[in-house]
Amino acid sequence: MLFLKISATSNSDTSNAGELKLKFRCCLYSGFKYFASSPFNPPKARFVRKENTGYGFIDRAGTEVIAFKFPDASTFREGVASVQMNDTAGLYGFMDKYGKWVIAPKFTHAGSFSESLAPAANEKKWWGYIDHTGNWVIEPKFESALPFINGIAKVVVKTKDPKNSKLFVVKEKSIDKRGKYL
Repeated sequence: MLFLKISATSNSDTSNAGELKLKFRCCLYSGFKYFASSPFNPPKARFVRKENTGYGFIDRAGTEVIAFKFPDASTFREGVASVQMNDTAGLYGFMDKYGKWVIAPKFTHAGSFSESLAPAANEKKWWGYIDHTGNWVIEPKFESALPFINGIAKVVVKTKDPKNSKLFVVKEKSIDKRGKYL
């Protein structure tokens, strides 16, 4: 564990000086250094990023369980992780802890599942929400979308300015699991 000390001072007054302790954990398994890491969730797999190779998954012993070949990956939530394919399209899908695609890569981006729904973006880069079968539950119509927490998710919508049709207004809104604005 590494602790960093950061002091903040202003030129006129040193009474604002403070100390911030940050915890940083670097994983060393099997002689490789991993740059990013998630908690073990499910207990048998965690995603990590290895230097110059990409994201993959290891078990508690440090054994590679899903190859380090993906440009992007999330931690496991509700039994699956969003993973970006390492090809020219770079589409996202969802894998189980054994490396099997349970939702084929067909999204331009995807977040983690929460409350049985995951934010995902279609080919036009509009965000909506999918279920565990990969079907749209809330159709893509948002600029961006965050996971649900307690039945509510934050989304960003873009509309034309009513006073000037050449301008757009971007607003953050909350929705329920039916996609209705709150």
